[in-house]
Amino acid sequence: VKRSIQTLKTTLRGILDTGTTSRSHCLPLLEFGFNSVRNESTSMSPFELDIGYIPREPASVATMRRPRSSRVPEVERFLDSLRENHALAMDRLQLAQGRQARPFNKLHRADPFFQVGDRVML
Repeated sequence: VKRSIQTLKTTLRGILDTGTTSRSHCLPLLEFGFNSVRNESTSMSPFELDIGYIPREPASVATMRRPRSSRVPEVERFLDSLRENHALAMDRLQLAQGRQARPFNKLHRADPFFQVGDRVML
């Protein structure tokens, strides 16, 4: 529970730091993501406990091959929004990985290189 709350705080902080004026559209996606993650204690997600399976993620819908066109303009706008959010999330993940790699690499040495015949202490 403690880890889940920390993850939610971190995610909400990231949403709030985006500087966009309308953040409420992110909350359903955040809720969906939280309900899709398996809990360590139960080995099941809240969705699995509630409805018996994990529904398809909005991101998988957003990255599906696009049909010719929808007859409902609101659906098109929603899918476009999902695609934009997915692309933004991928960019931010790459930036976060770079930020996390620098301190990790400072603390970890490269693996030593040994050649056949080198003496090593075991």
